[in-house]
Amino acid sequence: MITYFLAVQLCLFILWGIYYWGLRSLNHHGFNRVYLWFVPLLSLMIPMLEFELGSSQSFVFAESGVLEPPAENDSQASLDLDIAADLAAEQVILFSWILGLTYGTGLGWMLFKSLGPVLQLHNSLRSAKLFRAPNLYWQTEDGLSFAFGKRIYLGQAFAQLSAADQAIVIQHEQAHIHLKHRFDLYYFHALRAVFWFNPAVHLLLQSARRLHEYQADKQVIKAGYGFAAYAKLLLRLQTKQTDKLSFRFAFAEHPLTTRIKMLKTKTNWLQSSARYLVAIALLGSLITGVGYYCNSVGWIQIQFNPLNAEKPVQATKSRLAQQARPAIKVVQTQNSTDPDIPEVSPVNARVVSGYGIRTHPILKKETLHSGVDYLIPLGTPVRASARGEVILAKETEKYGKQILVQHANGYQTRYAHLGKILVDLGEYVQQGDVICLSGNTGMSKQPHLHFEILLDGKAIDPEPLLQH
Repeated sequence: MITYFLAVQLCLFILWGIYYWGLRSLNHHGFNRVYLWFVPLLSLMIPMLEFELGSSQSFVFAESGVLEPPAENDSQASLDLDIAADLAAEQVILFSWILGLTYGTGLGWMLFKSLGPVLQLHNSLRSAKLFRAPNLYWQTEDGLSFAFGKRIYLGQAFAQLSAADQAIVIQHEQAHIHLKHRFDLYYFHALRAVFWFNPAVHLLLQSARRLHEYQADKQVIKAGYGFAAYAKLLLRLQTKQTDKLSFRFAFAEHPLTTRIKMLKTKTNWLQSSARYLVAIALLGSLITGVGYYCNSVGWIQIQFNPLNAEKPVQATKSRLAQQARPAIKVVQTQNSTDPDIPEVSPVNARVVSGYGIRTHPILKKETLHSGVDYLIPLGTPVRASARGEVILAKETEKYGKQILVQHANGYQTRYAHLGKILVDLGEYVQQGDVICLSGNTGMSKQPHLHFEILLDGKAIDPEPLLQH
């Protein structure tokens, strides 16, 4: 979850950077406006894409359920492990409370910062008088002329303008209303409130406001007003933006220099095509890089590799197997010569942490990793490695949700850190039955499946059997 959240923030910043570097200087304002709208949506979607690049990169997951070999049956060691797990859980809860309080404070402040000036401006405009139907009003609170909602409010300086200049001001503000720029402001202000801690959302709002002025300027020039007269009027009525401008559009809003330059710049389709191609290449690199990284740590929900997808496994006897989500890819493995021996992998995925002694990621001490970890997304169906009876199906502190299946010849298999258990205690399952969905429960930091094979009650290395 944290990995996905951080990836979204990174995507927001990079996507805004692509706009500022390559698209901002182009006169295709309509396309740029759509791009800015889709930046948050792309940021949410990119980390959810799956890309299989054949990397051999290995990751170690934080899961326990293991003890050092000499103390495997020692009650004091088990007690120490439980205490350490409780302390870790308390630290996580405390951190979550602090993080939630900080986020809520920032969210409230940003909502106040956005809505406060709007309410103040709305109250000050109650005394405005109709100047010309349907939407021109006189207002005496501010010398600035601006559009707010579907109305245009004319300031004190408006009366001192010539008839030609007055027409320019009105045409500019009408362009804002016609292009429905107010909805952009609603959208980007809400985005700024939700992601207030990310500088990119503040830059997105600023970029959208500037883009609005470029579009309105273009509309005025297209309406037949001369460039020279328009530029002079901009300079004569220039003003600095104030907090009251949160949801309104002022004719002479900054940055005037950039706006005049935009009006003078003619569309160069060759240059535009080159920049768009570079922007597409950067987007592709971003999608591939971030998507693959999030795939490597288990945050995958959407698959873009249909050629490699195989048919989902059909459960033969498990009465709840049909609850497994069909959209998740489950790949069939090799057929076992003996259905009573756990020779079939529960999932077809990469082993990222094998059997043996390692430094425990949470307890920070040498322990025996008594199974193998498979890198899979949340909710992936998991199958029984061999036929047998379910002798344990419950949630524990160390393993989280787990299933233990008793097979013939003294073999047992354990499936741990599950998201959902699909079988009942005492149920008899066949080899290949979908018995659970993968998760991230217990002492685990990332979504994965911990799989063990036990012989006469002692954990053994699963890989020799699975490679049979």
